[in-house]
Amino acid sequence: MGNDRFTVFGPEPLPVRRMLIFDRWGDLVYESRDFFSNQPESGWDGTFRYKKVLPGVYVFLIEIELTPGRTEVLRGDVTVLR
Repeated sequence: MGNDRFTVFGPEPLPVRRMLIFDRWGDLVYESRDFFSNQPESGWDGTFRYKKVLPGVYVFLIEIELTPGRTEVLRGDVTVLR
């Protein structure tokens, strides 16, 4: 088991305005909006159209609200292993 979902964690729950995951060709494979950080059930489960994605590197873009009206965009990558 282990890390079954990819999501945002921090010292306190913050509003996540959007979370996007792209494959290596730039295709959107996951999108979620308006949830709170620190909630594992709100994250990406490594699927696209109800099927497990292939192992590899996926790019994420996360817009999180640090204070009311002030957001920060986090970018990076996540590696899916099977």
